[in-house]
Formats: sequence, structure tokens, C-alpha cells
Amino acid sequence: MYEISNRIQYFGDANPYKNVCLSKTSVVHPHDVARAHIYLFKHPSAKGRFICSSDVITLEEMAELLSQSALKEIKGNLMPCLSSKKLLDIGFEFKHGLEYMFDGAVRSCRENGYI
Repeated sequence: MYEISNRIQYFGDANPYKNVCLSKTSVVHPHDVARAHIYLFKHPSAKGRFICSSDVITLEEMAELLSQSALKEIKGNLMPCLSSKKLLDIGFEFKHGLEYMFDGAVRSCRENGYI
């Protein structure tokens, strides 16, 4: 039973392969990570580990979003997607979406001379 409950906790389902998508990755804005930490500190009933991911995006979707912002080509490693089900189940709500995250990332790259 412990093994199945761990699968549900981390992947949102008892089937260990249902949400493990090698062509998708989980993302979250750093501000939401900080907000989640503060949120959990304020909720003493929250126990254990939490996954903090507001969106799941394919590498193709990521490349499309970034190419609209200035980058013409994206290359990267494939990663499994994770579930924020446990965090969402206790009431946390994400504030920042994908477009906001990538706008900030591209702005930061420009400010630092990377693009």
C-alpha cells in the first residue's frame, strides 16, 4: 500500500506510467515557488513533501512560446512530468502562468546579454 500511495502523491495516480510523459516537463514561476513555501509555513496541518508545478508543457509547446519571444531554436533533455495534486488539494492556487514565466525568462536573458 505504501508504494501505491507514493505513486498517487508524486504522480497524481496509482498508475506509475500514466502521467510520466517523456515529451513533457513540469514548470513553475519562481515567485509561485516562494509563495508556496510561505503558504505551507502558514498551514501547520500540511505535512510531508509537496510538488510545486503550475503547468505541464511539451518541449514543442515550450519552443513555440520561446520562439514567439525571440528564441529561434530550443534543444533540451526530455523529462517526466510531475503532479502538484497534493499542493492543490490543500487549497494552494498558482498565480503565474506559462506566458508570464517565459516573458520574465526572456526579459532576464536580454537584460543579462544572453540574447
